[in-house]
Amino acid sequence: MHILMHSEEDLEISDFLAPEMTVHSHDPDAAYSAIQMFATSLALCAFSVLYAYGETIAVAPDAIGIRMRWSYAADDGRIDEIAMDIDWPGLPQTRQEAARRAAASCTLHRTLEHPPRVQTRIG
Repeated sequence: MHILMHSEEDLEISDFLAPEMTVHSHDPDAAYSAIQMFATSLALCAFSVLYAYGETIAVAPDAIGIRMRWSYAADDGRIDEIAMDIDWPGLPQTRQEAARRAAASCTLHRTLEHPPRVQTRIG
């Protein structure tokens, strides 16, 4: 998997099937941290569903690229919006809406739509 950091809130993920993960950045001071891992996880989850969908409709999913962008809420230290843009060369126009629905059905996407209760414990 190849990850290109355009900024700390903008990643482009490609080569999902590559055996190693590489991270490159336009900004040498930008760090690949937990938030970037979170966005990458969401993209990988969507890719997994799209890969299966591609096999079902006989459209090669190998060249799928996903761009993840997000913004933070003004005052409470959380992400308030995530945009996932999927580029799938070879996907027929007639299959694009079904592919969008498939990507939105991944476990992480659905979890974000209906967030779990998180309990933090120490000791």
